[in-house]
Amino acid sequence: MSFTLAFQPKARTLDAYKLTRITDGDTPFVEMPIRILSIDTPEVHYPGTSKPSAHDAALFELGKAIAWGKHPKLPRLLGKHLADRLDARAGTRQLRQGERSTLEYQRMLDERMKTPSGRGTRKLFLRSPEEVFEGHGRMLAYAAPSYDAAERAAMTLHERRTFNLQLVEEGWAAPFILYPSLPKAADLALFRDAVRAARVGRKGHHADPKTLTGYEFRFCVKLLRGEAELPERSCADMRSGKLYPPSSYLAVKEEDRLFVWPRDVQKAKAALGLVGA
Repeated sequence: MSFTLAFQPKARTLDAYKLTRITDGDTPFVEMPIRILSIDTPEVHYPGTSKPSAHDAALFELGKAIAWGKHPKLPRLLGKHLADRLDARAGTRQLRQGERSTLEYQRMLDERMKTPSGRGTRKLFLRSPEEVFEGHGRMLAYAAPSYDAAERAAMTLHERRTFNLQLVEEGWAAPFILYPSLPKAADLALFRDAVRAARVGRKGHHADPKTLTGYEFRFCVKLLRGEAELPERSCADMRSGKLYPPSSYLAVKEEDRLFVWPRDVQKAKAALGLVGA
């Protein structure tokens, strides 16, 4: 009598990664992209490899169409918010802001990844949520310089903050917390305080009243291409516990926004005690 193992393990196929080296017969090293969590910086390429500046004229026309009521499904508040920002340089502004965010992130790396002697480079500390990889094969993580135990004991939580937090703190990234990949409670408190201070203090990209967040820019391009009529993610207010429909996220202050994909709405309601707004 033969035996057939019927178990079907769960698995997922990841994108192809660049093989950099092997250290022995069962240990390859690959070059892997990482999507750092809870933030969203302006785009330097979207969609695909096209530059945002290539959409200047079309986005300007989109802004006029929204203002003229040609996208009636958009609520008035969201429509005005987008139309006010879709001028003749909306795509170029997105590109320039994306390039600035890249430069600022590199500056942070140059400053904080140095070893105490200044002659070497620290390793990168990564902390992933339950979902380790996203749909494009990128690893999801919070990232910070790797400090040893003695260094951590002598530092405040803020001093050893993640790059995710530092980018929103200085205004070079928008908060983009997605359920269920929330930071730990203490980190979340730091994060929300940093976002509020950056918003109120008009730091970084907050200084430009025509700034579109990365997720707003991507939505506008999808709207332009007929790929979407409304945003996809619901938005919970972390202060009140109210859950708003996707097109009403502006009702929630930036520092209090928790975005939820449609597939996760019921889980988020049960786990966090959210109620419909």
